[in-house]
Amino acid sequence: MNGDRGALEIALEAVERAGRPGGCEPWTCRVGSWSLAVVSCAAGPVPAGTVLDEEERISTAFSGSRRAEFLAGRAALRLACRGVGVADIAVPIGALGQAVPPRGVAACLTHKRGVALAVAALHSMPGDSIGVDLEFVSSRNTRLLERVLGPAERDGFSGADLDPVAAVHVCIAAKEAAIKAASVRVSERLRFADISIATISGETLRIQVRGGLALTGVFARKPPWVAALAW
Repeated sequence: MNGDRGALEIALEAVERAGRPGGCEPWTCRVGSWSLAVVSCAAGPVPAGTVLDEEERISTAFSGSRRAEFLAGRAALRLACRGVGVADIAVPIGALGQAVPPRGVAACLTHKRGVALAVAALHSMPGDSIGVDLEFVSSRNTRLLERVLGPAERDGFSGADLDPVAAVHVCIAAKEAAIKAASVRVSERLRFADISIATISGETLRIQVRGGLALTGVFARKPPWVAALAW
């Protein structure tokens, strides 16, 4: 098993155990050249000391499940940063709507159906970024295939060992992760139309971004979830 796939399997295992006692703890793994910390927290009471007063204040702008997911995301991101040795500081919301990690850290988080998943890694090059996305597999989304994949991408996915339902969710997760990683680098909020999956080989993707930026992506499945990373 390669290290990239192992990292996502760890991420999905973290999602499964998010709501259990002790579930919000960082797991560390390798992803390409990154040393990554992965944390997932369920929406609800978060571990003591993982949400700062400033974040509690920001969360009052939301209500119900959205507020619970916001706080779970901040808790997961903070724990992931701790996992790579970074002390607690506030995680503000950036101009693109993204969580802004501490200087020297590449980090990202995603929310889905009451679960927050966060990843963090130290980086040495300014502008380094990583994106993560989590999708809940639903057969109701099969009609999205032609909307999220262009003709060339559909040809690529047709040769992969994926049924149409899985292909839809892998594509959505991979493009969402790529948008998060690439938007940070180009300082612009990108859209699905700006992202294309150039090749798919096993669980590894080569992703092209409008303007010539190239990213690597990986995905893994553990029903009912699909997760993707891009960097």
